[in-house]
Amino acid sequence: MITTDWFYYVPDDGPIEYSFSTRDNTDKAVTVTFDPQNLPGAPDEVSLQPVTEPKWTEGLPIEADTSEAHVKIEGVEMAEATEKGSGKQFIRVIYTVTNNGSEDKSAGRLLANYTDVYQDGMTLGVGYNTDYVHTDQDTLELEEDVAVGASITCSEVYELRSDSPIEVDIADSSTPAVGGSWFDLP
Repeated sequence: MITTDWFYYVPDDGPIEYSFSTRDNTDKAVTVTFDPQNLPGAPDEVSLQPVTEPKWTEGLPIEADTSEAHVKIEGVEMAEATEKGSGKQFIRVIYTVTNNGSEDKSAGRLLANYTDVYQDGMTLGVGYNTDYVHTDQDTLELEEDVAVGASITCSEVYELRSDSPIEVDIADSSTPAVGGSWFDLP
């Protein structure tokens, strides 16, 4: 039986090295190095065309009900990058979320299930420096459960890929967007 002996990888810092050996560690079977930047058969880099006048959320309300939540998009603001994210741009989307489900659930989980943010027709990834905005001295963290019927104002941070406007949509499981809006970058 062959098992992974060890591997080493530093993101954005070159190749990944794997070493495989026998289960009892007596024989080295093979050491393999992969360079994520130069994999055989890798597709060419895709160049996205800017979407300067988004249409996906046109005519949708800025707040909507889903099967478990009422979500209102309060607005957007540029978010400051941490040292790790220097050179990148981030945008903060501010929401008010009301738990309309049958059980307590975190606002973060409700947002993950029912909201998406797009730029140039592609979803944006949540930035690593996400933080939360609370009203009325609320100390509730996004990971903590929100009681049924309770609301929280919170935000999520997304890494931008261009200077194009963004679109935020509110959708419910298998339905198209039921709410949303687009925003020029502040």
